[in-house]
Parts: sequence; structure tokens; C-alpha cells
Amino acid sequence: MPSSTSSSSRWLLACLALVLLAFGSGLAATELLIRTKVEPSDLFEQHLAVYFDAETGNAAFGDSIVAYGFLPETPDFVNLATDGEVPAGTFAKVRAFFADRPAGKVIVAANHNILRRGAAPILDYDSIFGQRERPLLRITQARHRRYAFLYWHSLVFDRFQAKRRILPYGGEVHNDPADNHRFGTKPEAARLEHGRGKALRAMPRVDERSRANREAFTGMLAFLRERGAETCVVAFPMSPAFRQATRDFPVFQETQRWFRDQAERHGAGYLDLRARLDDDGLFWDPVHLAEDGGRLTTREILAQCFE
Repeated sequence: MPSSTSSSSRWLLACLALVLLAFGSGLAATELLIRTKVEPSDLFEQHLAVYFDAETGNAAFGDSIVAYGFLPETPDFVNLATDGEVPAGTFAKVRAFFADRPAGKVIVAANHNILRRGAAPILDYDSIFGQRERPLLRITQARHRRYAFLYWHSLVFDRFQAKRRILPYGGEVHNDPADNHRFGTKPEAARLEHGRGKALRAMPRVDERSRANREAFTGMLAFLRERGAETCVVAFPMSPAFRQATRDFPVFQETQRWFRDQAERHGAGYLDLRARLDDDGLFWDPVHLAEDGGRLTTREILAQCFE
């Protein structure tokens, strides 16, 4: 009997050791996958690298419109805008970024679409950006554990092919130059239809979500003023096709007046560039700038906001 019990114990220990070995190997392999495949190709991971490497107090904040529209070329200004960001997420990032550094020149997006998004960021911005540096083991982060299965799925089906990238000091561009001008190559009727569809989908509205976004936006401006930032609230260029579509909807102008009023109320500058570019070829869709359009806009913002 004792011999049988001892044998069973050894068998259980061996099974447990195998399970632990398999689990540890899986974690190690996932950590390697994150570092070698995910981080080089994932836009958010590239964005984090810019955020944690930044040594300046001059920064741009917002969503994808800012990510494509402001392309700094030197380390004294960084673009910390990222796709799909909501005002509450931007505010959390602003608080974390300026927690231990003086605030300098700051660009804040004033585009119609940010007020109608979900009121809370998808990811836990406070924990992600509140750290002083990236953790040694990436797999300890909640978002990586959440998406680990999708990482392996992408590896198996060879989907780690990045179509876009984040530049060294922030800002987003397409890897294929042809993608940068695809909107301008469409027939005029197709551009107008695309512009109108975009306007209808992104139309500002007044509801609980919008009110929460407005509170986060004004709270961010108040925080930046307290920190002594030289803030410029910028409405980025929109394509001619999109602007033509918005003429039928006064709510777009009303929303922009609200942004302007908030900038004035909180001692910030205001720059409206929505009608600055008259060439659809400088955009890759109705509201996102192509790389050359982004570089033109970058120079314009720096000249008009801070010189």
C-alpha cells in the first residue's frame, strides 16, 4: 500500500512538473512573440515607445486625425496622439506625461469626432501611461494577456504585416506611398460620396456621452493651464469633399465654436485649419492627411501657434 501511494505521488508530481513546464514555456514564448513580432508592428506599442522615450515637454495630443496631421522631425517635439482616443483617455495621458516634467508647448485636437466617441478609453490608460517606464516582462501587462491568443493567431496566419508605422518622434504614416494618396485618386463623385458618408457617421451630437467628453476636454485645458503650458487648440485640415458635406449640417460649425470658446476661456490659443488645404490629394481619406499633407500642416501649426 505505501508503495502504491508513493508511486501515485511521484506520478502526480511528474504531471504537475510537466504542466508547470508547459505553462512556463508558453509564457516565455509569448514574451518572445511580443518583443519580436508585436512591438515592431503594433502601432500602439510603437506609440508607447515614443511616449516613454520622450525627453521634452512639448507634445501633441489627440486621436488619429492628429496622429496623421502632425509629424515632428526633431526630438524637441513629440506627437502622442493615437488612433481612436477619447478625451478622457487623452486627459489621463496628459496628466501622466506632465506628472514629473514641466509642460511646454502643447497641441490639443479640436475635431468634431472626439466628442461622440465612448466616454471611457478602451484600455486602462492610468496604469499604462502612469508608469515611469515599460515593465521588464511585457506579458505582465493586462492588455498583452488579453490579446495573447490573437497574437498567436496572427503569427500562424502571417498577419504581422504592418501597413502603417509610427515615426521616431510620433505621428503616423503609411508604409506604402500609394496608400498616402488613395483618396485623391478616386473620381470626384466617389470622393463626395465618401465625404458625405463620413460626415453622417461622425456628426456631433448632444447626449450623455458628448457631455462626458466635453467635461474631460475642458478639464484637460484647465489642467494644462495650471501646469503653465503654452496650449494651442487646433482644428486639423479636412478634405474639400468632407467640408462640402458638412455645409448641410450646422452642428459642425456649432461644435467648432464650442472648441474655440473653451480655448479662449482657458487661456489657450486656437487655430482653425479645417479649410486650409484645397487638394483632396493631400488626404488618404476624407478626414486623415497623407504624409505630405501632414508635413505641410506640421509646419503651419508650429508657425502659427508658437512663433
